[in-house]
Amino acid sequence: MMIEKLNDIRKARGMTISELSEKSGVPLSTIKKISAGITKNPNMATISALIKVMDCTLGDLDPRSSEEQDWEKAGLVPYHPQNRMPLLGKVSCGMPMYAAEDIEGYIASDFEEDGEYFGLRARGDSMNALGINEGDIIVVHKQPVVENGEVAVVLVNGDEATVKRFNRQGDTVILSPQSDNPEHHPQIYNLKEISISVVGKVIELRKRF
Repeated sequence: MMIEKLNDIRKARGMTISELSEKSGVPLSTIKKISAGITKNPNMATISALIKVMDCTLGDLDPRSSEEQDWEKAGLVPYHPQNRMPLLGKVSCGMPMYAAEDIEGYIASDFEEDGEYFGLRARGDSMNALGINEGDIIVVHKQPVVENGEVAVVLVNGDEATVKRFNRQGDTVILSPQSDNPEHHPQIYNLKEISISVVGKVIELRKRF
């Protein structure tokens, strides 16, 4: 319903998809997916940019509660995540990457780009200098390769995953903690002797206060 109304308003304004992209700053590929119905639930940041250019309101696109309409009048945008990703207590070796018993629940995901994402609950204090503390949730993009210096989720010899800053030089991998606890030291591995596999790149930290 929202997508149909958005297309109707755009056409009524005499705007092409390219013009809408140029004026709103929303990528052309994103708008094409929305217009074609491929992306059925665009996030609120995208919708806000589009309706601003088309000179309409959220109410023109989707009937909402009076409370949400009051938020809009105050210049606020309600947050309604449309997607979700699994929250894991641990990541272990095996196929699939995580088993049902490892899933604690699900958390909101607004990532539009291609890829697989999951949340992982942090353990210990080996990365607390980056603000990652016991019980925090890190968001991970599943990928088999990361750049040197990036924070990654890594499996060492197929054991439960560790979160460290990743560096590789030839056959040597260094997994460095980022901690104010002096008990934590860089872990150095020879790939000819130890199996090291990257599960994914840490891209976000979610905390509760």
